[in-house]
Amino acid sequence: MIEIGQHVKMILDNYSLDIEDVEYICEQFSIGKFKCINKHFENTANVNILFETVNGKFVAKFLHTEIERYKSIYKIMKILHINNVPVLLPLQNNKGEHYTNIKNYTVQLTPFMEACKFSFEDRQVVSSGMTLKKMHTVLKDYDEITDPIGSIYPSRKILGEGLTRLKELEDSISLEQFILTSSLHDEITRMWSNQNNELPYSIIHGDWNERNQLFTQQGKVCSVLDFDFVQRKERLFDVAYVLWNFLLHRDFRHLSKPFMRGYGPLTEQERNILQVAIARVSCFFICTASLSTNPVVQINRQLEQQVPFIKYILSKDGEKELNEICC
Repeated sequence: MIEIGQHVKMILDNYSLDIEDVEYICEQFSIGKFKCINKHFENTANVNILFETVNGKFVAKFLHTEIERYKSIYKIMKILHINNVPVLLPLQNNKGEHYTNIKNYTVQLTPFMEACKFSFEDRQVVSSGMTLKKMHTVLKDYDEITDPIGSIYPSRKILGEGLTRLKELEDSISLEQFILTSSLHDEITRMWSNQNNELPYSIIHGDWNERNQLFTQQGKVCSVLDFDFVQRKERLFDVAYVLWNFLLHRDFRHLSKPFMRGYGPLTEQERNILQVAIARVSCFFICTASLSTNPVVQINRQLEQQVPFIKYILSKDGEKELNEICC
């Protein structure tokens, strides 16, 4: 049995795993004898562990995704791969499946890719926009996917659940905070419902951000990561989510225009509702703050950050900036 250090043991304990589980993965995928765990990293929906065998480095992704949805996600990844969208396909195990099961997890395994992370370069952002547009184009007619159990898409259902939970916290938050959140939700939902007809649909990534892409030294996207939130929705969500992320953070604002240069022109309907689409992202984070483990702190934080941004993005100044970004 391989001896492991306390740090590695803590990593595994956090996810109710042990070293035998990692060795089992090595056996199932025939990747050689396990040597060591290098690190772990979490994202919105899963846990990833980077480890090494005698044959190289690999990343095991531990998912809570149901098998049928996972298979649907794999089909999407394979379609993208065939159409030259840079996707790193998971390895097959000894049974010919692209996953294995350990405890309560579905485990996906990929070789570790040596690549560059996002470094705020215009050329990276242009390539990111081009890659997202290609993904939307390739998958525009594809619909064999169910919605994820959870995501950051601001559906009417999740926003409503957030408001309901917020009302239950009336002893912990002020009436003013509840009224403000409720009124923002109602206004943005009304504006969206009145204008969202005839928007182009596609399979969206659902979490297109700088952490979910790897780049070559020349600044081109060489791998799109984390397809956990893919679903068929308005393609504008992915674009709005990127612009929300860039425009909300002062250090990122200059990246908005090169991203849209890479993505290309929106339809007239998309341009007309872009302000509201971005505001919906802010509304999502305000409403769902009530569902977090520390709702009072999160609600205060989100209101402080998002409310001024919503007011700006829906203003004439916000409209002017978006027109300049998209021209």
